[in-house]
Amino acid sequence: MDIVLMVCFFILSVLLIIIRMHCSRRKENNSCNTNVVSTGDRLSQLPDEVIVSTEDRLSQLPDDVVVSILSQLIIREAVQTSSLSTQWQYLWMHATRLNFDVSKFITWETSFNPRLCKKEGLRHINLFNNVVRLHKSDVLEEFNLSFPFHSLLTHLEIVGPSCLKLKDLEISYCNNLDIFKIHNVNLVSFKYIGRKPNLHLQNVKSIVSADFYMVDGLVHELIPKLTTHFTQLVTLSLAFSILRTDLIPSDYSFPMFNNLKVLALKIKDMIDVCLLGVTPLIEASPYLQKLDIQLEWYKTTICKDEIVRKKYPHQHLKEVKYRDYLGGVADLMLTTYLIENSVALKTFIIDPLKCDDQKARGLARQQLQEIIPKRVKLVIL
Repeated sequence: MDIVLMVCFFILSVLLIIIRMHCSRRKENNSCNTNVVSTGDRLSQLPDEVIVSTEDRLSQLPDDVVVSILSQLIIREAVQTSSLSTQWQYLWMHATRLNFDVSKFITWETSFNPRLCKKEGLRHINLFNNVVRLHKSDVLEEFNLSFPFHSLLTHLEIVGPSCLKLKDLEISYCNNLDIFKIHNVNLVSFKYIGRKPNLHLQNVKSIVSADFYMVDGLVHELIPKLTTHFTQLVTLSLAFSILRTDLIPSDYSFPMFNNLKVLALKIKDMIDVCLLGVTPLIEASPYLQKLDIQLEWYKTTICKDEIVRKKYPHQHLKEVKYRDYLGGVADLMLTTYLIENSVALKTFIIDPLKCDDQKARGLARQQLQEIIPKRVKLVIL
C-alpha cells in the first residue's frame, strides 16, 4: 500500500511541474510579439520515425485525480489550468485547498506606494470574494491567504457558527489589528506571529495547541488570558525577548495550565544574565512532561556572576532539550534549576551554540556531568 501511495504521489508531483511549466510558457507566449508557428508546422519538422500522438491525454485523467493536483496549486495557477482541457474548465472550483498567495504578483513600486497599495489590495479582496463565491467543494481542508497588504487589515473576527468546522488557524504579521475576536469556534490549534494582539476570546476551550511568537508585548499579560480561555491546552510554544522577562520576578506566580504536557520556549535577544525569570512559566505547568528551550543570542560574552539556586519541585518533567547552550551563567543557572528540581527527569539533551560548538560542548560536559544524577541520560549533540 505504501508503494502505491508513493507512486501516486510521484505522478502527481510530475503533473504539477508540467502544469506550472505550461502556465508559465502560456504567460510568456501571450506577452511576446513574435511570429507564432502552427502545430502542423512544428509536427512537419519532426523526423519521420517519430510517432506523435495528438490524443488529449489530460482529458482522460479521472476528475478526483485532477482535483487533487489542482488543490496543490495557488489559486491563480489553478484557474489558469482551465484552458488546458475542456474537462478541466470548472474543476478548479472543487479544489479542497484554496491557496491565495499574491505576494509574487506585487511589484516593489506597489509595495511602497500607499495609494497603489490600497488600490491593489481592494482588487485582490474582490478576487478572493469571487473565488470563494464560485467554490463548490463540500470539503475545504486548507484556506491560505498570503496577502502583502497587512496594514489594510484592522479588524478580524473568527466567529461561529460559520466557522464551526475550522480546526487550525494561523495569523502572521497583521500588526495593525485593532480588534481580533475568536468566539464560539471548535479550533484545535492556534498560531499567532506579530505584535501584541488586542485579543478577544470567548468559548475557545477546544484548543489543545497554541503558538505565540511575540514581536512585542509582555508575557505575563498573555499567560492569564491563555489559562482562562485555553483550558484544554496540551502544547504551548512561546517566543519572546529576554528583555521582557526582566519584569517577571523569579517568585512570580502565574495561573496554572492544568493540562499542559509540552512547553517550548524561544528566548530572543539573549545576553549572559540570570534566566530564572522564565521559571514561573515552567512552574505554571504542574503536569509538564517535555520542555524545549531555545536561546537566540544577541551577545555571546560569558559573565562570571555567582550562580543563584531556586527550589521548586517538578514531579512529571521527563525530558528537557536545551538548544544553543553557550556555557555561561545563564545556561548553568537554568540547567541547574531544571536538573535539581525535576525528580522524574530521564533525558537531558544539550544542543551547543553552533558558532562555537567545540567550546560550548566542552563546557556543557564539564559543567553538567558533575551535577546530573546517574538516573538521567545526558546527551550532548
